[in-house]
Amino acid sequence: MTSLDEIQPGLAEASRRLPGLKLRVICDAFPKLTGVTVEPVVWSEATEAAEIAGADVGISHLPEHPWSLGKCGLKVLQYMAAGLPVIANRYGVHEAMIAPGPSGILASSPSDWAVAIERLANDLDLRGVMGAAGRRQLESEYATKIWGPRLGEILNARI
Repeated sequence: MTSLDEIQPGLAEASRRLPGLKLRVICDAFPKLTGVTVEPVVWSEATEAAEIAGADVGISHLPEHPWSLGKCGLKVLQYMAAGLPVIANRYGVHEAMIAPGPSGILASSPSDWAVAIERLANDLDLRGVMGAAGRRQLESEYATKIWGPRLGEILNARI
C-alpha cells in the first residue's frame, strides 16, 4: 500500500468531477488507484526536476504514522522550487511548511482533497499565485543561501 492509496477516495472523487484528470506519478513502481487515471513517469535523476515542473499542482500525503514525523518534506520543497501550488494532508512537517491559502491547501478528508484539486484545476490564476508564494517561501526559509551560513554557525558553536 502506498500513501496515495490512502487518499484514493478523494482522488477518485476529483476524477469524477474533472473528466480527463491525470495523476502524474514519478517513481519506479506505480500504484493502481481505482477511478484515477495514473500517468506513470519512470523516475530519473536527469529528468525529475523537469517532470515536476511540467505539472499543474503538487500533492503530498504523509501516512499518519510516527515514522512520517521524521520526514523532511522533500516533495513539498520540490513542488515549491518548481513554482507549483501544493495540496497536502494535515500531518507532520506539512503543517509547518504549507501556509494554507498563500502557498497551498491542507486537506483532511476525501472531500477536502477533491475540492482542493477541483479548485486548483479550474483556477489558473490561483495556481500561479499559490505557486509563486510557495517559491518565495522556499527562497526565504529553505534555500541553501539561508541555511548554509546558519549550519556553519551551528557547527562552529559546537566546536
